[in-house]
Amino acid sequence: MSSQSTVVGSAPLLEVRDVIQRFGGITAVDGASITVRAGTVHGLIGPNGAGKTTFFDCIAGIRRPVGGTILLDGHDVTNESSVRRARRGLRRTFQRQQVFGWLSVEDNVLLAVEWHGGGGGMIGDLLGLPSRRRRERERRERVEAVLERCGLLRLRNELAGGLSIGELRRVELARAIVDSPRLLLLDEPTSGLEDHEIEELGEILDQLAGTDDCGVLLIEHHIPFVMRHSAEVSVLELGRLIAHGTPEEIMRNEAVQDAYLS
Repeated sequence: MSSQSTVVGSAPLLEVRDVIQRFGGITAVDGASITVRAGTVHGLIGPNGAGKTTFFDCIAGIRRPVGGTILLDGHDVTNESSVRRARRGLRRTFQRQQVFGWLSVEDNVLLAVEWHGGGGGMIGDLLGLPSRRRRERERRERVEAVLERCGLLRLRNELAGGLSIGELRRVELARAIVDSPRLLLLDEPTSGLEDHEIEELGEILDQLAGTDDCGVLLIEHHIPFVMRHSAEVSVLELGRLIAHGTPEEIMRNEAVQDAYLS
């Protein structure tokens, strides 16, 4: 819960203003606004069907909202592609694991840093230039450190397609944090994890939120986990944000208790 003390004075990293998303005649997100501050974990909770994942899709650029504005580090990214947002430092995990099953755990994580290029282009590849070898060595060192951090070193050479759900969750997390994210969106990260793995995940989140380099927006049904590791919590019901505050305030909120916690 170390991130809670950093809320006051922390810079807004993500600002979502009055976002609306519709599917035909159904309004999945109805004028939702949220602010995620650098150096904090912000929890987003709500019952199934509340629109949480659709809200994430709008923030990540997978779906373009029909209304509202999304700012990342002060830049209006409302109409930017998901790739462009990723270049700005937005990383995301998914409720359903999305890994390359035919690749090893290490190669799955290594892919997340390949977009930087190796330096020297095709000539660098052919000649094995020192700059290319240095960058490759630095990347692999970074990947190894993240694999260790996520408890995946022993699985580094295993094919991702043969892993358990909990192991796949850790692969996705490693892939999301290996390239120093600015904003990390986590969709149900504790699902399928053992108790000790949930504790380890909490430690990683606390570390990420320990500096102003990263902010985390967390969708999670594991309420004790959210309340323990979030500085702020927002509650979504039927596409509308019905409450926002500290974990203590949310737990005391009667509207939240009626809609979700009862």
